[in-house]
Amino acid sequence: TKRIVLRILGGGGERNQQGRVVRIVPRAAPDVRITRAVESGSGYRSQNQYDLIVGAPWNGEYDVTVRFADGEVTAVAEPGDELAIFADGRVEDLDPDEE
Repeated sequence: TKRIVLRILGGGGERNQQGRVVRIVPRAAPDVRITRAVESGSGYRSQNQYDLIVGAPWNGEYDVTVRFADGEVTAVAEPGDELAIFADGRVEDLDPDEE
């Protein structure tokens, strides 16, 4: 299955970005808007990872927009990408050794 993994981080690498809204739009289907919110769990005694895993059924590039307190950060992703998007505007490949 094709997917995109997004880790949303503060400017100093802070992981708790709960509530950040992420919009993903496939360029092959520009009328489609995939929206996700960063959360670590909802419900009694639940806990999940912060990373967003988004299905990417269309080939080609996806425009990713993350809303932070100081504005939006944009990135381009393709199916299979695993990106870290920082509040200060940096976009990096996820380090496979970092959990």
